Amino acid sequence: REACLADTAELLWSMLAHRDSGGSVAMTLLGIMSVDREWIESAVGDYWMLSGAIKALGAALWGSPPEVPGVISLRIYWDTTIKKFGSLAQLFLPRKVASSSPESQQDSEEDRKAVTIILEIASALRRLIDGEISLGNGSLSPPEWDSFTNTLSHLLPHLNTLPQTSLLATELISIVGALTNFLTRLPYTPHLITEQTCRHSLHVTLLTRACPSLDSEYATPLALAVVESWS
Repeated sequence: REACLADTAELLWSMLAHRDSGGSVAMTLLGIMSVDREWIESAVGDYWMLSGAIKALGAALWGSPPEVPGVISLRIYWDTTIKKFGSLAQLFLPRKVASSSPESQQDSEEDRKAVTIILEIASALRRLIDGEISLGNGSLSPPEWDSFTNTLSHLLPHLNTLPQTSLLATELISIVGALTNFLTRLPYTPHLITEQTCRHSLHVTLLTRACPSLDSEYATPLALAVVESWS
């Protein structure tokens, strides 16, 4: 199924890149992402379809930096998509399985599905970071920075429940590392985040959500970068 998912995402990317179909396909994928708690708790929730929608739209919007850029005509969907990622990440906040009872085993299966969704969101966000923040000029609008920070705040709690060698934790640590490097540039290029409130919101999120969950080798450089870029 994962191989089929990747093939389908590639096909959707082609449709998203076409000027005649890109907008309607993007709106359809955003509609697939409009799930709620009832959807999660129902037996009909199609996690594979949701995962594929996240993968396809993330790849189309932000490409595969630095080799493949995102589709420029879909720029108008950035904020809506990042907001949608934040809503999904909030729905799939991590849970701890308390026992080996049948109910807990069911919870464990649901947790594994949730991690799949969160991993796709983290991977999509990593595309944005690599293309527009790490390698680019950080040209997100203030609303996009707010949406980005909100999504990040819901992703980082997963670091508290997973081994730091897991695939999701590795992806989140990579995101933190890229943001650390970005923040070291911020004092010298303050225009990268034009709104002070956006900068401070990002700073607070990283200090309160990321640093306490990371080993010192990652937390210390991040904390120093935040302090140095705080203005």
